[in-house]
Amino acid sequence: MRKNVVNVTPHLIRFLSVEGEVYEVPPSGTVLNARFEDEPAGMHPTGVELVRTKIVPDVASTEALERLEKENPEALIVGSLIAAQAWPGRVMAMIAAPGFERRPSAEKRMRDDKFTVFAAQPPVTHEEIAAIVFQAAQEVSSAVCLYGDWAVIMQGENEDGSKEIRLCISPQDQRVLYRWK
Repeated sequence: MRKNVVNVTPHLIRFLSVEGEVYEVPPSGTVLNARFEDEPAGMHPTGVELVRTKIVPDVASTEALERLEKENPEALIVGSLIAAQAWPGRVMAMIAAPGFERRPSAEKRMRDDKFTVFAAQPPVTHEEIAAIVFQAAQEVSSAVCLYGDWAVIMQGENEDGSKEIRLCISPQDQRVLYRWK
């Protein structure tokens, strides 16, 4: 069964369904654009500057995406890996069908039953989150602030009398952002 897909790339996409049908989805006429920004991430011991690269959505493209979402509420909006990272959870990136992973573009077939999505990142840095929660901690003994898929938890006193702020990416991945007595 063909999927309802809006193609926000400038290229024709050829899908291979689980039933073995090959079908094409032409470009929608809307291409989503984003730009890369570097954030300082420290220095490597060798003296090399380290940066984190953020993908920042283009304002006009964000407006175009909102329009497409309203016009096609049940559709999968499919774009590049960059677009999927710029609009996490809203734009899906394609995955090559088995056997088509290393083919030229003209021969490539993409899965229509599985797509790549990216998790939303908090709109602020870890340090800013810590400052926000630290300020809130002055008034309460514990607090939870949600930022996209991340939670920041300010706990009450630990056994040693210290207090801490933890960034919880998942129940298994928790990092102490700030600890004080």
